[in-house]
Amino acid sequence: GGGKFLIMPKGKDIFWQQAELNEEGKLVCKFCGEQYVGGITWFKYHLSGHQCHDVAICQNVPENIKQMALKACQGINKRPTKKEKCKAIQ
Repeated sequence: GGGKFLIMPKGKDIFWQQAELNEEGKLVCKFCGEQYVGGITWFKYHLSGHQCHDVAICQNVPENIKQMALKACQGINKRPTKKEKCKAIQ
């Protein structure tokens, strides 16, 4: 299969509340202004502080949001991609 992105409808994932969708269709982090086109999954890595997929880490995310994102990424990380495996989340 090809590289399909599963973008969950806004509102179904609590992490949508931490971003805004700009006019270009990019997710914009409410904490630092970083922009993402890869969907909510990449944004979770951004919030978690876990280095994966060359995603910039948010330096301004509150600790409680960071921990929730990290926990969410643990489930994502159990499905390795062909292109790049993320470092194991401890």
